[in-house]
Amino acid sequence: MTKLTEDDIAGLNVALNEARLLGIELHPAQRRATVALSLLTLPLVGPPPSDPRFEMHLFPVGRVAAVLASRDGGIERMSIHDLEETLSSFGGRPIYGWDFFGSRDLESREQLSLDVTLTPDASAQVLHLFQDAANRTLDLWLWFDEATFRTVDGMDTPISEIGGGPHRLDHFQGSDLCARGSADLA
Repeated sequence: MTKLTEDDIAGLNVALNEARLLGIELHPAQRRATVALSLLTLPLVGPPPSDPRFEMHLFPVGRVAAVLASRDGGIERMSIHDLEETLSSFGGRPIYGWDFFGSRDLESREQLSLDVTLTPDASAQVLHLFQDAANRTLDLWLWFDEATFRTVDGMDTPISEIGGGPHRLDHFQGSDLCARGSADLA
């Protein structure tokens, strides 16, 4: 497991933008969480990976909080055991933004659907993820200290390769395709 540095967080914020949030597995007794994502990353050389799915393993997880809200503002209660199924019901939608780490309005929320403290010890990081559908939204916060990434076949992947490698947007910004598109607009 690795404690995230400021550089890791900056890179991961870019890597998570437009990623698909595929699922979550929580193991409260072991204070672990696994977040399944499909990332839009490119290797430094060669074609994109044939399987862009990765698992982000978080440990120790100190707190889990969520808000499941209907479009009319109603808050639906849930237990920690409902979270995996609730997240799956959104169908792996993309997440957008550039700031996935930090409390992100949580303290201003008056009603939470779920708020479970797994340890009274303070956690170093907070990961904020969300899903947005036509009739409801889910905001999820996970407090943790360390993280690792693995491919879906179990191969450890350095965080620097996830957060430090080029991403599709970076790739296209410098490409001839991007330059041609700009010229066509002129």
